[in-house]
Amino acid sequence: MLTRSDDWYKLLDQFFNDFATILSRELELLEIGQKSLDEAIATVRSETQAVLDQAVNEIKLMESTK
Repeated sequence: MLTRSDDWYKLLDQFFNDFATILSRELELLEIGQKSLDEAIATVRSETQAVLDQAVNEIKLMESTK
């Protein structure tokens, strides 16, 4: 489990790629006026949390099979 800030190195590159994709998409929607700032922030928060939860579960699985 990611309990300390120095555990961030354990996150897979895919998490950071997914986060960048989510953020980029929401910023574009904000820029073209299809979403409000509050809507974009809410989407980034919820989708990133889901991606983070998945990444943490994958780390736990990898660590349990060592």
